[in-house]
Order: sequence, then structure tokens, then C-alpha cells
Amino acid sequence: MIGIEELDKLQPSRYPRNDIGASTLFCNIYKENLLYVIERKSFFVYDGKVWRHDIDSLQTHALAKEFATSAANYFNSKEHENEDSAKFYAKYFSYEKRCKLIRDAMSVNPKPFSIFDKQPYLFNCQNCTVNLTTGAANPHDPYDYLTKISNVWYDPEESGEEFQKFISDIMQDNSELIEYLKRALGYSLSAATFQECFFITYGESTRNGKGTLNSTMQNMMGDYAKSASYETFESKKYKSGGGGTSEDIARLAGARYVSVSEPQEGMTLDSALIKMLSGNDTITARNLYEKSFEFVASFKIWINTNHLPNISDDTVFKSGRVQLIPFNRHFGEDEQDKGLKARLTKRENISGAFNWCMEGFQLMATEGGLKVPEVIRQEIEAYRAKSDRIGMFLEDCYKKAFDPMHREKMSEVYKIYKWWLADNGYKGQLSKKKFKQELEKKTGVESYGGQDVMIGFERSDIVPDTMFY
Repeated sequence: MIGIEELDKLQPSRYPRNDIGASTLFCNIYKENLLYVIERKSFFVYDGKVWRHDIDSLQTHALAKEFATSAANYFNSKEHENEDSAKFYAKYFSYEKRCKLIRDAMSVNPKPFSIFDKQPYLFNCQNCTVNLTTGAANPHDPYDYLTKISNVWYDPEESGEEFQKFISDIMQDNSELIEYLKRALGYSLSAATFQECFFITYGESTRNGKGTLNSTMQNMMGDYAKSASYETFESKKYKSGGGGTSEDIARLAGARYVSVSEPQEGMTLDSALIKMLSGNDTITARNLYEKSFEFVASFKIWINTNHLPNISDDTVFKSGRVQLIPFNRHFGEDEQDKGLKARLTKRENISGAFNWCMEGFQLMATEGGLKVPEVIRQEIEAYRAKSDRIGMFLEDCYKKAFDPMHREKMSEVYKIYKWWLADNGYKGQLSKKKFKQELEKKTGVESYGGQDVMIGFERSDIVPDTMFY
């Protein structure tokens, strides 16, 4: 309940006794607790730590009830007794009048969605906010406009010994990989995206620790973490089913750590989308039944997989966006710690893990970025070669011809290409036009006798002659 002394500061008698005056007083009383957000067509309510989207308006209606009672009590008090004002505000005991009050309040001081989460290095913990660059802690403040909060209870003294041992185990005590992972996870605490990359944690074996690492990070990050289906990032050209991804992308606004579910084997990434989401581009998205809004992605994408997705656009590799982290340790039945995942969710372990990751962020920001070790560079190059489907196709199905001017009809080359994809279980067939463009990067293609031909290659023995009869 709002006290008389608190209301005194606003001098309620100055406000006219009409709908405009009441809605203005209502908004001024709750200016640190209530905001109408234009794009969301609804109110956000501050709970003392974080701004929450009041989707069903329950909290907004609760504040309207409190307002009606507090205002009526104020003008019924001995110090401020005013019968007309008391009767006026008593009208808001009516549900219909409160609904009108709330509708009027929408236009008093509406805010754009962009007001929220604008400080990339401020991290919201359960007991304070933390500046990631300095480690300084401050009390929660509504004017920080944070819509996310982690599960971290910040304690700078927690060392995170159990979490660090876990990291050493899954990285097989490789100091370079441990240092790299520390920086990558630390980078993911922030809303900064200046590294312009995404991460793939990859291991062919099961029980390699990447699932436990992902669940630990999701638990620690709290609201800052989002899970996304691999279908959100699948190339739409090869995607089964229809529908846009605007809502899938809109729900990621303000997140910092996005965990992508295990892709199906042979899945092709949407290269244009992945470049946009990791490249500081402005994104336009829309939630269902809401207005479109713009935001710059603050999240780092983490794809956790046993099957590497295909990346058909080599510029994704050339731009350094792909960061592939190998998980080669397999924990046998006798090595598995069944209680580890639960222990890593304890308050002290979450706090310790956060401190370790924050150290990684500070190292990344001040000492050479992610500092990618050679073993990861080699993994990325091997992945790049594997994703070069046209190069693999030529290597499998063709060989250099003795006659450098030997010609193969492009119609037949394309037919062999489709057969090769199907025979290897690959998805992501290129159109004839795109196939020709990609092939031209590898070898000569010219027009001869009214049709396109490939120059200098002839079919290898792997191609069955029967497919042309």
C-alpha cells in the first residue's frame, strides 16, 4: 500500500479530478514499477530486480487496485480530508473504471522496447548487478531497465573448484583448450558481439561432457539463456514444412546464450541468417499478435551436436564466424559422476562458475580476444573441407582429363551431382544455376554447341554408366 507520506511528495490535490488526472497520477506513483511498451502493446512491471512482461496484466491490475485504495485513503485522512476527491478516487473501486484507468495510462509515458537491456557489460544477479569489466557490484536499480536476471548469487570469494575440475576433465587437461573455453564462455556472459562468431561443441562419442556443460551454463544464465530448435537455423530452401521464423527469432531478443538443439544429420545451416545473427546487424522480428520491432542480437549461438551441420557458403568460414570446440573425451560407465550435474546447480558452484567465466571475459576483452588455439584452427579447416560439397563431389566423381579441353555436358554433370547427394545421404541440393556458379569457382564452365559444358574433367569409375541409359 502506498503511504500518505509517499503520496505527499506527489501532491495528489494538484491533479485534476478527471480521467486524465487520475491516469497521470497513477503513472507518476508507479513510474519506477510500471512501463507501457509500444511494440509489445502491454505493460512491463518491475519486481525489485528485473522488469517483467505483464502478459496477462495481472500485476498491472493489482497496482490499479492499490492505487484506488491508496488515493481514496489519502483524501479521507485527517491531514488531507477532501470529500469530493475521496469520492472521485473511490470510483476506481469499480473494475470497469480501473480498466479505463489502465487504458488511459498506456498513453501517459509509453516507452519503446529499445529502452531495455542497453548495457552490454552489466550482468543481473539475484543479489546485485555486476559490471563484467571490473567485477564491481551495485544494488538493483529500475533505471538499469534490465529484463533478464541470472540464477547467480554473486560472491567474489567463490573459486568454483568443482566447475574448474569438470572443465579440465572434459578438455582432457589441455591448457590451451581450457583457456579458450574460459574466454568463449566469458564472452557469452556479455551482450557484446564484436567477435562476430558462433560456437559448435562437437564430439562424435556420447558421454563427453558437452551436455553437462550446456545445462550448467543454461542454469547459471537464467533468463539470459534461451533454447532454440535447430530448425530455426536450418536453410529455408531445404527446410521441411513452411512458416517464417520471425517469432522464433523475436523470442531471442535480449538473450546472451542461445543453445541450439541437436541438428539432424545432414542439416544445412541458413548461412545468411547465421551471418546476420552473429554480425551486429539490425534484426526486425515480431512476436505473435504484436508489432514488429528492431534489435541487434546480443546472444552467442552454441550448437551442441554429434553431427556437424553442412555450411554451403564458404564465406561463413572465411569470415572466421565458425568456432568449433572438440569434445573428444568419452567417460566410460565407471568414470561417470551421476551426481555432478545436480551439484553444479548449487548456489556456491553457480557463483564459482560465474566468477571463472567472468575472468575469461576480462581476459578476452583485454588480452587478445578468444585466442584460438591451433588445434581448433585445424578442426575448423577440416570442417570447412568437409562442408565443401562441390569440391568433394568433383573429387569423388571426376578426375582430371588427359585432354585439358575435354568437355562434359553440364546437364549430365548435374544429374551425377544429384545422384551423388542421394548416394551419400546429403541434403541441400543446389539449383542448376547455383550449382553452375559454385562449379565455376573450381573449374572451367563454358558454352559449347548451344549448351553449357565443364572443361578438363572426365567421369571417374565410381559413376555408374547405367544412369545414362
